[in-house]
Amino acid sequence: MSSSCKLGETAGKMRLQEEDDTSTANDRLSPLPEPILHHILSFLDTKSAVQTSVLSPAWRCTWRHVPVLDFVSLLFQEYSSFVSFVDKVLSLRYPLNLCKVSFIDKVVLKDEELNKHWRFPRVVEYALAHNAQHLVVVVDKPWSIHESCLVRSEMNCNLKTLELTYAFLDRVGFGSSVLQSMTTLHLHVCFLHSEEGLVCVPNFPSLENLVLSACRGPILRPDHQSIKISGDRLLSLKLTGCFFTKIDVSAPCLKFFTLDDAMVPLGFSELNLPSLDYADIRMNRTADLYLVTLFFGLHNAKSLTLDSKTIQEVSKFNNLEHLPSPFTRLKYLNVQSSSIPYKVATYFLKGSPDTEPNIEFLPNGTEEDP
Repeated sequence: MSSSCKLGETAGKMRLQEEDDTSTANDRLSPLPEPILHHILSFLDTKSAVQTSVLSPAWRCTWRHVPVLDFVSLLFQEYSSFVSFVDKVLSLRYPLNLCKVSFIDKVVLKDEELNKHWRFPRVVEYALAHNAQHLVVVVDKPWSIHESCLVRSEMNCNLKTLELTYAFLDRVGFGSSVLQSMTTLHLHVCFLHSEEGLVCVPNFPSLENLVLSACRGPILRPDHQSIKISGDRLLSLKLTGCFFTKIDVSAPCLKFFTLDDAMVPLGFSELNLPSLDYADIRMNRTADLYLVTLFFGLHNAKSLTLDSKTIQEVSKFNNLEHLPSPFTRLKYLNVQSSSIPYKVATYFLKGSPDTEPNIEFLPNGTEEDP
């Protein structure tokens, strides 16, 4: 072999060694402790986490330890591939406890395809069987909470957070006795079971945060849209775009109350909120509600936020200057507008314990100024 060939061979080996050294130097993940690797992969959707198995032999099984599952059907070109992927992941993953499980399936299936292809019941069962603390289910077809086996109390003792989208919730499958540890509940576009025209949200023993977004009573009984909410430990309640015509709330520990964008005129027959500190009222689409009843129900609030639409409605009250203010502890009035009529500001603040209560003008008002 000529000296030039030997030189070329030597140079090639040196380049390969340099590339290998560079690759090793740039690989800062593999040397990390396994718990840290599992934590890093938990920020990826499950499809991406599984794809890391091709990086090297050391990564082949790392995804099987990740304490988070995040299934997203739209990441797959074929729905059958998504179904197969879900089945394989649940079969191959090591039987370790889970922290969070998300199932996001926005592919609309025909009724005859549901039994064959729909995987969310199995995913939910798997999550609860492996002590998941946080569960998120988003689908594009209404489903019954009963089908997801949430009624199995022995599988639910560790669930802390539950977020459901597009579900029918019946009292059998959604009783407080099976969700003893749940502290946060988010319901979006859900149809709630009612008895004699009244929807009752169970008094979950540990519930602290409740969000109802675009929820309503039975779809076949549009005239029965009343709801009763009670919670001995409830701290925060947010109602956004709901369709209820009558609302009762009894929450002795509630600190934060938000009413945002009601879809229909609202009536409040009872608001028992003795510990309320912060109230946020934003009627962006309609202000056609019994505002006086609402305000008296919020009379303990120390901080009140109003959008310009609500302020417009209050300014129309007859003899507003002579009406007593329902607020006796109000210290902060936050206004989503560039101005507020003097008579409206006086109405809210005349009962304040402070001689100089604060008025703050927020920049994100969506309606015209009053």
